[in-house]
Amino acid sequence: MNSFRFQANTKILFGAGEVIKVVDEPEIIGAEKVLIVTDKGIVQAGLVERLEKPLNDAGINYEIFDEVESNPKDSTILLGAQVMKDAKADVVIAIGGGSPMDAAKGIVVMATNDEP
Repeated sequence: MNSFRFQANTKILFGAGEVIKVVDEPEIIGAEKVLIVTDKGIVQAGLVERLEKPLNDAGINYEIFDEVESNPKDSTILLGAQVMKDAKADVVIAIGGGSPMDAAKGIVVMATNDEP
């Protein structure tokens, strides 16, 4: 069996107005590119726009992956990992409920490891 180490440096910001503070987080300040992981319902509700504005204002490049479904499938995680690699994203922000948060964690694991 192959051995590995996994460290999750997860931070959750929750509450009214927290989304505009995300650009002040140390992980974001030095980011080359951010991957936003979410679902189409969150995008349609306009919640991603609230995150895009502070990122744009701060000059932070980002890519949006909005293919997350309820109870994300392994194929969705693999697709998101490929998007992360192709975008050369070094920070992931999940916006939404449990499915985007779970998917984001899986995407990071798969994008930063050679084997499933």
